[in-house]
Amino acid sequence: MMGMEVSLKIRGTLAVLILGASFTGQRLSADDETQEDGPSPVLLQLAALPADTPAPVPAFAEIASEAGASDELDRLATIDTFMETPSTSSVVQTVSASGEASLEQRIAHLESLVGQLQYRRQNHLLDDLHAQLDQRSYGDVYFATEVSFLRPYLSGARSSSTSTGGKWIDPSYGTATRFMLGLRDETGLGLQVRYTGFNHGADLANVFGGGGFGVKLDSLEAEVTLRERFRRWDLDMGAGIRWGQFAITGDGVVTFPGRLTYKGIGPTFSLNGRRQLGNSPFSLLANFRGGLLLGEIHNTHPARGLAIGGVEDEIAFALENQLGLAWSRPVFNDSMMMEVRAVWETQFWLNETISDDVYGIGTNLGLSGPSVALELRY
Repeated sequence: MMGMEVSLKIRGTLAVLILGASFTGQRLSADDETQEDGPSPVLLQLAALPADTPAPVPAFAEIASEAGASDELDRLATIDTFMETPSTSSVVQTVSASGEASLEQRIAHLESLVGQLQYRRQNHLLDDLHAQLDQRSYGDVYFATEVSFLRPYLSGARSSSTSTGGKWIDPSYGTATRFMLGLRDETGLGLQVRYTGFNHGADLANVFGGGGFGVKLDSLEAEVTLRERFRRWDLDMGAGIRWGQFAITGDGVVTFPGRLTYKGIGPTFSLNGRRQLGNSPFSLLANFRGGLLLGEIHNTHPARGLAIGGVEDEIAFALENQLGLAWSRPVFNDSMMMEVRAVWETQFWLNETISDDVYGIGTNLGLSGPSVALELRY
């Protein structure tokens, strides 16, 4: 195919050159000597030229003259005769072979480049896949401990009616602890148990002239979890059951004496998301956890309109949120993954009876503050 294309190009070039010569007045005489058998000296000179040397126009005019061509058609026929001579065929074959060799070299070079690009891309994809598989392998067994420094917040009409402009207690932070243990298989499906405890006493505002106020909180959760990964995004979802209680205690100096406690059990769900920051070991994280508790209130001392004893069929809501930064790295010869988290945590515990100004203490319970966690995954 390559030889045929080269031959056609040479034929077309010779035809254009000869026709151009005729229009410029270069007429050939009819009584010139006719070409003898075999190629003429001019043809031999042309055949001896290198393959990439263009032939001059006078040479083709001489060829046509030696062949005895009297008009353009004869000259075109002379071109065919010229192309069929052994010397010319050798030139065409040389040009064809050279072009084919050059084309094959270029194709081989392009194939080499494509192969290199494919190899690099495959290695890049394999590296990403290995990194994801390594991260997933760390998630088989994990344990975390967390320490939070939380400040209680009280809200309600009664707290806002105090002479301090709605301030019940002096701002102070208490320590909350949290423990978490989980299992997860290679598909991302797992089980998790989580406990949170908080017990803090605060002084009432100075305007009351003394007195104290106590807050106690306990929560135990068991849930089924599912982890999904997409490039640098991680998403953890969970659903299960929660048992929880929160209590507010008065010392009787200003507030009511005794303790008002809510205990309940019900469904809970969680949603955790994180995004790795480039190729660094840092990630942004955010999580939300909510629970609906069905239980009862226990009162050890009359709290305004609430009698001593219990109030059943009470509903409470527990809401939690964290937002912050995580840092992780392999440890113990890459057999485990260690993660440190620093977040800001907020909790809300809501019950209508306790927050009622007549039958309760006129406030819901809120907690907020910084939290630090250490997690090990094997």
